[in-house]
Amino acid sequence: MRRGRVPADNSDVMAMFRLVYSGEGATQPLVDDSSLTKQQKWQLLFDRNWRNLVPSSQTKWLVYLRKWKKWIDDQVEQPEGCLVFPSSKVSAFLSHILADCTASSSKGPHGAVKSARKVLRHLRACQAGIPDEG
Repeated sequence: MRRGRVPADNSDVMAMFRLVYSGEGATQPLVDDSSLTKQQKWQLLFDRNWRNLVPSSQTKWLVYLRKWKKWIDDQVEQPEGCLVFPSSKVSAFLSHILADCTASSSKGPHGAVKSARKVLRHLRACQAGIPDEG
């Protein structure tokens, strides 16, 4: 059941959900059902990890997705673009969120990090081929 719509102007951020890792150790799709096409498998994951969120969650999470994209764009030494891989890249981003919130005297910097981590976990679930790091 769909409860919300993502406005069309978020297409640059939403495109991250379709990214595929094809480097060393790339894995098969997370949904393993041979009766489904690759597009159907991805759609199941996208529905589960984005479309079924309530609109207020989507709005909140878009903030962190945009921060993720901006941080990646600004960190040219980080590998694989906006893919949520490797874990060292994710850790560096979360450290950046914590430092940014602390510097701006945010009331809940650890809550911001928790939200950002949750958003990236859902994003990663849709990005095909990423190895399981443990």
